[in-house]
Amino acid sequence: MGHVVTSCSFYSLHEGGAFKTENETIALPAAGSNARSFYALDDSTLFFCPILKTDDGWTISAFRTENGGNSWSHHADFSMDSFPFVYFDSVGDTVYLSLSSSSVDNPHCVVYSAERRGGAWRKIFSESKRLDGIHVWSGGAALVLSDIKSDPELWVSSDGGRIWDLKDTPFPLSISHYAFRGGDLIAEVSNRLVRYELIPGICDTVYTQPLFSGKSEIIWNYMTTDDYVVMNEGYISKCMAFSGDSLEFRSRIRSREAPGAKIPTALYSRGDTVFVTLQNLAYELRRRTLASVDGGRHWRDLYEGSFASAQGGSLYSIIKNKDGQDCLYKTTVRPY
Repeated sequence: MGHVVTSCSFYSLHEGGAFKTENETIALPAAGSNARSFYALDDSTLFFCPILKTDDGWTISAFRTENGGNSWSHHADFSMDSFPFVYFDSVGDTVYLSLSSSSVDNPHCVVYSAERRGGAWRKIFSESKRLDGIHVWSGGAALVLSDIKSDPELWVSSDGGRIWDLKDTPFPLSISHYAFRGGDLIAEVSNRLVRYELIPGICDTVYTQPLFSGKSEIIWNYMTTDDYVVMNEGYISKCMAFSGDSLEFRSRIRSREAPGAKIPTALYSRGDTVFVTLQNLAYELRRRTLASVDGGRHWRDLYEGSFASAQGGSLYSIIKNKDGQDCLYKTTVRPY
C-alpha cells in the first residue's frame, strides 16, 4: 500500500491557451470501489468507502488517510440490505457521508458525519426514504437532503444534523432535472433555469436566457457549479456561465468520443478551470473527462473515464492498475 510513484508530466495546447498536467497513482486499501466511493477533502485528507456484497446484504467500509494516500486507517463498517448509493459533502473540517438504498420496496437513507482528523463516524439522520444525497447549504448554514424527482420534499437541518425538519417545496411536480448551486436549487421549468431559495423556500430568480431554441429538443441532464452549468441539448453538449440573472453561452463541448448524445455526470470548477465528465448515452459505460482553463470557452480531452472527486486543481479517478487492483489516479491541471 501507499503512494505508488508513477508520475509523469506533459503539456497540452489548445486554442484557449496551454495547461500542464501532472499525474500520480495512489494505492487504495481495499477492493470494491465505484465512482462515488471516494472523496477528497484536500490534497492530504482523503476518504474512501468501498462497497462489498455479503451474505446478509452490502457492507460499506470507511477508510481515511491524512497523508495523501501514503497510509490508510480503517474507521468503521456500515451495512445495508440493498445496494447503497454513496454521497459525500463537506464544510470546513466536517465531512458528511450519505448512504441511500436502491430498494424501491424498502427504501432507507442514513447520514453520518466525521471530523477531518480522527474520531468516529456519528449517525445524524435515518429515515425510511430514498434520498438523492447530502448537500451543504450556503457555506454550512444548513444541511439538505432531497427527493424531488419522485416525491418532492426537502429535509433540512440548521444545527449540523441534530434536528431535521421536513420542508414544503415550491417545486412543480413536473421537474425532471435539478442541481444545487451554493444555497439554492436550480431547476429547469418550461425551457428556463429557475433559482429557488431553499430557505425560506421561495422562487427568487428566473434566468432570462432560454436553455434551448426548438420545442422538439430534449434535455437529458445538466449539472451546475457556482459559476457554470453544463447540459446537453439533444445531441449537443454545451457550457454556459452564470452572469447575474442571465446565462452566458461559452461553448459547445467537443470530444474525441464516438458520436451520440452525451450527458454530464461529473462537474467541478475553480475560477477559470473547469472539469467535466460526459457519458455517451449510446454506450452506457463510456465516459470521457475534459478540462478547460479559460472559463469553459475551449476544451481538451484528458482521459477516458470519470473523476470521482476534485479539490483545487486536482482530479481523482478510480482505476485498475496493470495487476487488476483498484487505485487512485490523480491528475493535477495547471494553466501554463
